[in-house]
Amino acid sequence: MARMSWRKSISGKTAIALILTFLSLMAVIFISLVSIMLVSITKQEKKYVTEHVARAINAIEAEQRNLALTAADWAVWSDSYQFMQDKNNTYVSSNLIVESFQNIRIDTMVFIGTSGDIAFSSLLDKKAGRFIGIPDTLDDYCRNLVKSPATFTQMRGLLMLPEGPLMFATCPILKNDGSGPCQGVLLVGRLIDSEEAALLAGNLKLNLSIGTMDAADKDVLKLFDGKYSSLRVQELSSKRIAGYGVLADAYGKPAVLVSLTTDREMSRIGWIGTKYAVMLMAAACVLCFAALLFALNRLLLRRFGKLCSEIKEISANKAFSRKLTASGKGDELDVVADEINQMLASLERSRAKIIEREDTLRRTNEDLQMEILERERVQNEIKHLAYHDSLTGLPNRIYLTEQLKHGIQLAKRMAKLLAVLFLDLDGFKMINDTMGHASGDILLNEVAKRLMKTVRRSDIIARLGGDEFIIMVENLDDSSAVEHIAQKVLACFAEPFIVSGQECFVTTSIGIAVYPSDGEDAETLLKNADIAMYKAKERGNNQYVLCTYGIKAKVLETMKMANRMFRALERNEFTLHYQPQVSCNNNEIVGVEALIRWNHPDLGLVMPNDFISIAEQTGLIISIGEWVMRSACRQNKAWQDAGLPKIRMGVNLSIKQFQNHNLVGEVQQILKDTNMDPEYLDLEITESIAMREQGSIVSALNALKAMGVHISIDDFGTEYSSMNHLKQLPIDKIKIPMPFVQGIDVSEKDEAITKSIIVLAKSLGLSVLAEGVETKEQYDFLTCRMCDEVQGFFYYKPMPAEEMEKLLRKQV
Repeated sequence: MARMSWRKSISGKTAIALILTFLSLMAVIFISLVSIMLVSITKQEKKYVTEHVARAINAIEAEQRNLALTAADWAVWSDSYQFMQDKNNTYVSSNLIVESFQNIRIDTMVFIGTSGDIAFSSLLDKKAGRFIGIPDTLDDYCRNLVKSPATFTQMRGLLMLPEGPLMFATCPILKNDGSGPCQGVLLVGRLIDSEEAALLAGNLKLNLSIGTMDAADKDVLKLFDGKYSSLRVQELSSKRIAGYGVLADAYGKPAVLVSLTTDREMSRIGWIGTKYAVMLMAAACVLCFAALLFALNRLLLRRFGKLCSEIKEISANKAFSRKLTASGKGDELDVVADEINQMLASLERSRAKIIEREDTLRRTNEDLQMEILERERVQNEIKHLAYHDSLTGLPNRIYLTEQLKHGIQLAKRMAKLLAVLFLDLDGFKMINDTMGHASGDILLNEVAKRLMKTVRRSDIIARLGGDEFIIMVENLDDSSAVEHIAQKVLACFAEPFIVSGQECFVTTSIGIAVYPSDGEDAETLLKNADIAMYKAKERGNNQYVLCTYGIKAKVLETMKMANRMFRALERNEFTLHYQPQVSCNNNEIVGVEALIRWNHPDLGLVMPNDFISIAEQTGLIISIGEWVMRSACRQNKAWQDAGLPKIRMGVNLSIKQFQNHNLVGEVQQILKDTNMDPEYLDLEITESIAMREQGSIVSALNALKAMGVHISIDDFGTEYSSMNHLKQLPIDKIKIPMPFVQGIDVSEKDEAITKSIIVLAKSLGLSVLAEGVETKEQYDFLTCRMCDEVQGFFYYKPMPAEEMEKLLRKQV
């Protein structure tokens, strides 16, 4: 009775109004949820595209860092350093070839001098497999590069060339040990062409394209609105979406556009879900309408109840493949059941697609995880390569410097000593030359292994390059402990090394610097240890030397003198004095020897013995020697043009000048510039030069002799001369050194040596000149033995050009 009264209290219109109100409320909630879901999907798509564009930009920046490592590898190399000094073609033909560029994946390399001059530049034409000239854009940038102080640190960036965007990196050109002075800057670069862009896209597994801002679409440029520092996203259509990022060039201007285009898969799936949700909403409306009919017709209500029960069972068990049972009456309720069955079938198909999509997403996620792991592995490998030597696996200079800084701070806090041992193998060049570079590399690896077995585990062993090693020892109480370690290191070299099946004996020279007495920073400690190592080599190798105040003071004085010499040529502080060479036959001047003097404004007159050795150490002897030869030839030609007797001008050559492969061409150019006949130039080489590097020396001397230049051997008899070698030299004169001449009337041995030199020279058809003749007894002794010429205070001291000219006028 209660149930019947409830039914009577609700009219049909009221039931319909309640149902319609409920349906309207559900529709509003449903539409809101759909809108929120679609907005969220769009945000996720934009985030996905932005992240992958950022990945692409990071990948390009990683390639720039790799270029920086390549630039550092080539620039901090003594061969490159030497090339910037002498511009030798051997370095170019051996290293700067197409295969080298292809192996390290670079398209251009430019060596730039400190004054902006370009020593070498080439751009690789990949299709033709040959070098072409660099474009004007890159040439202008390189020439202006050295004007900025920041150039002499490592730089990287982009340049826009006619061939396309160019990633580049620069590094100052230094020796293997990082010392200078800096000889300029090395720039290496790689074009971001279609091949490079395809390789990058393949590595990232993205639909990626890289182009220039000049070729960018106007709609894309509007997205940035002049602000290129952030990334932008553009919805191309309902099915496609794109992301963009901009890279600036070396001038800070937007240059390269990185774009990523991908399908809007999330939106597609969202719309499919929305479609099925709408279908479900429609089904709900149908059910509600059926409930209204049930209110009017109890029979329909029961059938609808049964239908709802089946739907709930299907929903609870997610058995979308199950079908609703119809009454078989063929009315609207049966139609609803059929529609729901079709909807369930559609839902089953959609669920299968969703499961398939989930599997695809899971596999994609696994691939991304593998890619991330591989990227981490590559980054760790790059980090290891950046801090370790590629040959021996030992730490390199960068790692050592960081550890030294940390060790110095720790030693300072704990009031302990820290020592740096600088090792240089003795005679390693000879091993490379005789056994080959491959055997030399094996030897370096064996040395590294033996050093690691000799020192403590807490000590750090690093390889700076070549045959130079560093051992950093911490937590020392006094310097005697580091001497004990140095003795152990020397002892470990006593046993031979086995290289390519052969025994190889090698020793080492060790320089030691101790914190804080020898330096309070890493750079100073390394420098002073290097200085002490060279002092150990001067003392005969296979020993260690502690850096002392005297050693550092000597090096400081040498550096000051070298710095003064750098300015001396610019300020015209050098001058020449000339010492006459007199014929023993007629007592006439037949030649002069040009002797350099240095008129320093503060030091006064500096003699050659005080600065020539330093000039040879620093390489300044090449410039000074060229100035001496040019000035002497110009002066001799001026005397000849003035009608004075034609005499030979003697000029001394250093071994450093012979190591300059352009010596012959330099002499030829000087003779051409001064218009002096080669017959009146007498080049003097010491016996020690003649005994070195026989092949190259003989070749250069033969070329000079072919020009008509006279060749003399100075200081003959002071070295271990080889008669077989002597006969191969195209020489004209032998000069008896002053010590033997000074021994005349004093030492019978000196007299015997002097007579032997004269007899030997005459037997070989050579003329003889005696240096340092100061007494009449010496002069008489020499003339009686048929000495051709004399030079010394007995006749004349070295004199300025004005006095020499007056002396020559007396012979006219």
